[in-house]
Amino acid sequence: VSEIFKELKKTLKLKFELIEWAYGDDRQNLINKLDSIQLLVPQLTHSKENYFDIDADDNFFINSIKLMKKARDTMYNRLHEKPNTPET
Repeated sequence: VSEIFKELKKTLKLKFELIEWAYGDDRQNLINKLDSIQLLVPQLTHSKENYFDIDADDNFFINSIKLMKKARDTMYNRLHEKPNTPET
C-alpha cells in the first residue's frame, strides 16, 4: 500500500507540472501540499478479538458457521463482562 501511495504521489506531481490552470506559486503550493500528505494505515493488531484466528476448512458453510459462532461468543462475553453497558 505504501509503495502504491508513493507512486500515486509521484504521478500526481508530474501531472501538476502539466496543468494549465495553476501558475508559479500556485503550482508550487499544490506540490508542497501533495508532499505534505501522508499515508496513515490503521494497525489491525489493536483489537482483542481476532476473527481470522479460526480453524478454517475448505467448506464455506462450515467456515461461516464458525465465524458466526465466534461473533456470538464475543458478543456474549462482552455482555457478561459489563452487563450495564452492552454497547461497548
